[in-house]
Amino acid sequence: MLQEIVTAAKILTPISLLGFILVLFYIDPFEAGSLGLFLFLLSLGLFLWGGVILFEHLRGRRKLVVESAPSPVFLRRTTLSIVFLLLLLWLSAIEALFWWNFLFFLALIVGLEFYLWVKVEEK
Repeated sequence: MLQEIVTAAKILTPISLLGFILVLFYIDPFEAGSLGLFLFLLSLGLFLWGGVILFEHLRGRRKLVVESAPSPVFLRRTTLSIVFLLLLLWLSAIEALFWWNFLFFLALIVGLEFYLWVKVEEK
């Protein structure tokens, strides 16, 4: 399953980079409204997620690891980090990012990671 994720990242990361560049240059954020913001955050998130997975895959291949696919823990933490970043960007775009929102979502992400670390990895 992890090799399939790496294969999908190899295919979808350049596509998401192209989509991100197209959104940056052809969609006016002041006129596009929520659809433009959604496309921007979606393309950025997919590009970041795929780029981090490919970087980890290449780093594992350079170390000559037999199974160079990223571990499930790495994928989970990468996904949570990117979701947190996109959530902060979304709150900033709608002018609702305050320090208490940041601390609440940071505590939520850390709590979720701790819960998954205890429950999933003990099995």
